[in-house]
Amino acid sequence: MRDTHSIRWAIIALILGGIGTACTESSIISLLPDVGRHVGMTTESTLGYAITLYMVGVIVGAPIFTVVLVHLNRKKLLMVAISTQVVGNVLTLCAPNFGVLLAGRFIAGIPHGAIYGLTALVGAYLAPPGKTARTVANALLGVPIANLVMVPLITWVGQSLNYRYAFGIIALCGALACAAMFIWLPPMDDIAPSNPRQELGLFKNRQVLLTLFAGLFGFGGFYGFLTYVTRTVETITKMSPSVMPIIMMLIGIGGLVGTFLAGHLSDRLPEGAFPIVMGCFVAILAFSPLMVKTPVTLFIEVFLVGVFGAGAFSASMQVRLIKHAGDAQNLASSMNHVSLCLANIIGSFVSAQAVQHHLGGDYMYIIPAVLGAAVGAVGLVFLLVSVYFVKSGKDQTSEQEQSVCEHYRL
Repeated sequence: MRDTHSIRWAIIALILGGIGTACTESSIISLLPDVGRHVGMTTESTLGYAITLYMVGVIVGAPIFTVVLVHLNRKKLLMVAISTQVVGNVLTLCAPNFGVLLAGRFIAGIPHGAIYGLTALVGAYLAPPGKTARTVANALLGVPIANLVMVPLITWVGQSLNYRYAFGIIALCGALACAAMFIWLPPMDDIAPSNPRQELGLFKNRQVLLTLFAGLFGFGGFYGFLTYVTRTVETITKMSPSVMPIIMMLIGIGGLVGTFLAGHLSDRLPEGAFPIVMGCFVAILAFSPLMVKTPVTLFIEVFLVGVFGAGAFSASMQVRLIKHAGDAQNLASSMNHVSLCLANIIGSFVSAQAVQHHLGGDYMYIIPAVLGAAVGAVGLVFLLVSVYFVKSGKDQTSEQEQSVCEHYRL
């Protein structure tokens, strides 16, 4: 059994990796104009491909890292994933033109899902008895910490100097995370390497597929809300956009709270945690037109979106995938973020169409959140069906799943 001190340092190494990945994904959004000036691309719509190519990398990268490199143990695989992202970030910061920058963004996106998925699996491996979900949630704290502290800091550096300095910091963070993992993570040689056939068996696992579909349908409303929150503040709440730093801070704090909440809830209610989180999230989005009318209720709304959207959603979904994935742990955990990335793309498209067609009149900027709630209700149905199959005995826990649950103390 590992001592508390060694577990603490291992969790810090995992958090560092999450911070680097979250900053890689999000920091470029506010820096696009400066990026364009440095690589000779001033067309705003074309600059958006720097974000799109990263998402494409996320989607295609999960099978590359979790199936093609499946012979590596999880510590080595995680270090390879973070090293790959560092290479992508170095290409991004050194890019002499837009084409090289896009290549860097694509390469940086490839290991994204694997990093978060393996972080959760290593966290579960490190967990003391009865604290698996809480340890997984602690390992995933890099995302809310990055969104609350590091992304604003790196954005400030990029805007004060230029984007290359910002991505230099991000690349350094990834390199430090890799070094910390080499020093502080246990070898993990006691877990037998998987194989491609085992991992691809994921697509025959009804529980995993229903959970992934639930995430795909359930999470799009988060981006629908976030994309137009500035315009909502201006047109409905009648406040100045100068309050946006406060709003983003509330979402970040909510994400931190939600990650802790997901850990405690998942330990106590292994099957019920994710449905409870998704149900709360759908309800919060559904009532958003009422909640954004006044400053006080708006601040409450964005905090709750942070708790159940930015924090608890992904963490509780990740724990459920670990519980039901059997021998396909690597691919299932990575597919979590593929599902959420696709939800991002779909949610952004639907939101843009709703605003373009002025759905909701004066409330058109909050309508994407309401549409997200409606689609999220479909995701909740998928999830409740999956829970029904478990509770009714129609989806019996296989011997492989049972051994995984015993190993991770789920």
